[in-house]
Amino acid sequence: MKCLTKTERWIIYPLLALLFLAFTFTDLPLMEGLYNEASPYGQIVSMTAEAPFQFLAVFGGVLVFRFRPKDLLWKNLLFGAIGAVLAIFLAAYGGGLIYTYFGQFGYDLGLWVAFAVAFLYLGAAILLAYLIKTDHPKGALAFGIYVLAMYAAIWLAMVILKMIWYRPRYRFLVGAENTSGITFRPWYVLSFGFWNDDYSSFPSGHVMNALGLITLTGISFFLNVSPRFSLTVRIVSYGWAAMTGLARIIVGAHFATDVTAGFFVAFLLFDLTSTFLLPWLNRKTKFAE
Repeated sequence: MKCLTKTERWIIYPLLALLFLAFTFTDLPLMEGLYNEASPYGQIVSMTAEAPFQFLAVFGGVLVFRFRPKDLLWKNLLFGAIGAVLAIFLAAYGGGLIYTYFGQFGYDLGLWVAFAVAFLYLGAAILLAYLIKTDHPKGALAFGIYVLAMYAAIWLAMVILKMIWYRPRYRFLVGAENTSGITFRPWYVLSFGFWNDDYSSFPSGHVMNALGLITLTGISFFLNVSPRFSLTVRIVSYGWAAMTGLARIIVGAHFATDVTAGFFVAFLLFDLTSTFLLPWLNRKTKFAE
C-alpha cells in the first residue's frame, strides 16, 4: 500500500516551509484582522474538528478486539483487553473533549453530552467493525494497531511541544484573564512550562488531530478499495485540516504559525508511520497486499 507519493512530499513540505516563514512575520496582524470568537464557523469547526479522527481511534480499538489473534490464549486475552480498554477509554475521552469544547464557547449543555458522544462513538465503532466482511483479518488487526499508534504519536507530540513552547493563546492575551499584561510572543521564543490551556497555542492540536484522519488510507490493508480511495481520503484530510486551522485562528485559539506547525508535525508523523510502521506491521501479521 502506497500512502504518500514523492510528488506530495515535494509539494507539501516546501509549501509548509514557505507558509511558516511568511506567517512568522504576519502572525499578529493576521490574528488581529480575523479574530472573532463569536464566529459560528469558528465555533462549529472547533467543536467538531477532532471528532473524525477520535472516532477512527475508537474504531481502531474495536478492530484490535475483534480481530485479536486467537492461536494462543495469552495473545487472545492480551489483545482483547488492550482493544476493549482503549476503545472504551478513547470513547469516553472523546466525549469529554466535545463537552469541554462546548463549554469553552459558553454552551453548558451538561455532562449528558459527554456520555451521549461516548456511547455514539463506541456503538457506531462496534457496529461498523462487526459488519465488516474481510478475507484479511490480520490486515484488520494491523490497521487497528496502526491507527492507535498514530493517535498516540500525535497526542504525545502535541503535549510535549506545547509544554516546550508554552505560547499564550491570542484569546487569552486579549481576555480578562490576562491580569499580568502578558503580550504577544513569537513562535521562536520558547518558554517551557507545565500544561496550561491558556499557554497551549503552539502547535495546534486541533489541526494535528484533524489531519490524523489521513490514516484512514490504511484501510486497504484489509478491504478491497479503489485506488482513488486513498487519494480522496488525503484530499479530504488536507481540506479538513485547512478548514480547522482557519477556524482556530478566527476564534483566537492559535496563530497561523501554530496551525502550520501542527499540519507539519501530523504530516511528518503520517509520512514516517506509513513508510516504516505499516510495512513492519505487514510483516509481523504476515499479510500480503
